[in-house]
Amino acid sequence: MSESNDNLIGFIASTVETIRDEVTTIRGEMVTKTTFEATTTAMRGDIEQVQLRLDSIEHGMSSRFEHVEGEVSRLRSAVYLLGKDRPEVLRLLGQAGAEQAAEKVIGSSWVNDFSVRSLWFSVSLW
Repeated sequence: MSESNDNLIGFIASTVETIRDEVTTIRGEMVTKTTFEATTTAMRGDIEQVQLRLDSIEHGMSSRFEHVEGEVSRLRSAVYLLGKDRPEVLRLLGQAGAEQAAEKVIGSSWVNDFSVRSLWFSVSLW
């Protein structure tokens, strides 16, 4: 009987030692609250920097897009001026349909005014 008690105590002791080793390993791998908060704060800072960079890129793209829109509008106006007496050029611009629509909306006497036509170009372009 004493031998079985010794075996039982030996088994319990080895099990306790194994559990102690596993707990030590777990503690070594655990992150402390301070380390976790520092890491979280650093990640938030990185995310804010990315957001600022994306905002900057968006602003730059928006500015460039507005510039391109202005250039396209001026180009359409210049092509209109150069080809206003050539209906085939105006059809290429899509102006023939826009001019007829302008006549219906504004009236034929106003359609001959260049500022109304160039405004109509800009509207019909988009």
